[in-house]
Amino acid sequence: MTDLSVVILAGGKASRMLKQNKGLIEFNKKPLVHYVIEATKGFSKQIFISANNQQQVYSKLFSLLVLSDDTPGFQGPLSGIVKALGKTREYLLILPCDTPFVEAELIARLVNSGKNNKAQAHVAHDGKSLQPAFALIKADTLDDLRQFMANNGRKLADWLERLDYQIVDMSDHPEWFVNINSQIDFARFCRKTMYKDTPILGFVGFSGTGKTTLLSKLIASLRQHKINVGLIKHAHHDFDIDTPGKDSYVLRKSGARQVMVASDKRFALMVEAENYIKPELDNLLEKFTTDKLDLILIESFKSANINKIEVNRQELEKSYLYLRDSNIIAIATDLEPAKIVGKLALDLNDIGKLTEFVLSYLRCN
Repeated sequence: MTDLSVVILAGGKASRMLKQNKGLIEFNKKPLVHYVIEATKGFSKQIFISANNQQQVYSKLFSLLVLSDDTPGFQGPLSGIVKALGKTREYLLILPCDTPFVEAELIARLVNSGKNNKAQAHVAHDGKSLQPAFALIKADTLDDLRQFMANNGRKLADWLERLDYQIVDMSDHPEWFVNINSQIDFARFCRKTMYKDTPILGFVGFSGTGKTTLLSKLIASLRQHKINVGLIKHAHHDFDIDTPGKDSYVLRKSGARQVMVASDKRFALMVEAENYIKPELDNLLEKFTTDKLDLILIESFKSANINKIEVNRQELEKSYLYLRDSNIIAIATDLEPAKIVGKLALDLNDIGKLTEFVLSYLRCN
């Protein structure tokens, strides 16, 4: 198909993403919209991004033409489609910005359907339901769309029902249609950091952000869900967990290099290092009996190559660690989420939502 335009829809409110600009949120270290753009390569030289904010960011990152709705108030995907259809000569391919598992084969099937059938639209079907946001539409449907919208039509699926459309079977690849439409979706489908078969999740931030307080609440909440949590915390080199005057303290100070204290409820092993050595996370993880754990939380290992959540508070006026650490997958903050661009924002003060996020992270995909 020689005259194909593409519009990637990124202009919605994203209410379930706390009104962040969804297409720019990094998912597995790349913006969500990046995966969709990559899938379109080779099919068209005219690719639009439909966006109603952060237009300059989109334009700078991807060097594509960014279209904004002519109608105010985020009135839905049709506003972006009508704008793109006005710039289309023959066919317009529409795709959502939040489907990171989409592949070029999906586009090829839609394009081939358009070559072999002269229907007004060609719409993907995942085997269970129609997927109206994955469609190939003829440019001459523009007047009908304008009329539909003038009569207060707003749903893409309802407009497609007015057209002569062809169903394109994609039932063999339902994963193409997985969309990251919420924080829960993000946590569930993001690439996990694992130690053996146990998920790992780090928490980092400047001193005073309340990482330990947050983790204590989170662990207590996870325990209510029967989640067994292990924790590794990075501390200052001169810390001591033993109490002066106790037998174990006296024996260690007398020269024992390793001291294990055990009771019928718990045991602890204290190891003296000859010189201060920066602790390696891999070595520390080996100390855990991981078959007893559902999750390992890591506090303050800023340089660790693991998935991390940054903790940041407005009142501290600290810079953001995520700007120089691609392993940070989300930010727990009290800043307005819409002001966070490029990273998933989590409400620092909502332990319930943070718990849901972590529980979804444990559902490995």
